[in-house]
Amino acid sequence: MMKVYGKRLIGAGFALLALAATLGLSSCASTTPIEIDFKTPAGPLATATIGHAYYATVVADGVTGPPTGVYTYSLDSGSLPSGITLTTKNTTGTNSTSVAVISGTDTNANDNGKTFTFTVKAVDMLTPPTVGISGMYTITVN
Repeated sequence: MMKVYGKRLIGAGFALLALAATLGLSSCASTTPIEIDFKTPAGPLATATIGHAYYATVVADGVTGPPTGVYTYSLDSGSLPSGITLTTKNTTGTNSTSVAVISGTDTNANDNGKTFTFTVKAVDMLTPPTVGISGMYTITVN
């Protein structure tokens, strides 16, 4: 399966249909070029400390084209530290947005010194979905 990391310019036609197919989307309604990016650069997020609350966010953004700024986020591959989860938090109103919230408390002493690598997928919430992107991140636990 193809992964799209970082910023990509997706044109109409085959490229957009291919991206939709690789993301498991049933159809593609857009015929305009779409650019989507993660505002949160791929790579290491804040370090987690065992027994302490952890909070980080990952944000995708439709730079050009139809995406609304509202995405559904999911863990596409890899794993998070014990007790830490990924959820989508949406805000509504004139400037609706969404963020991937990675939060929780790791209480597993066996995680000390480990680095967890995972991929976050963001898919727009248009009906039907038209674009998505995946970014690879890490969390180190101390």
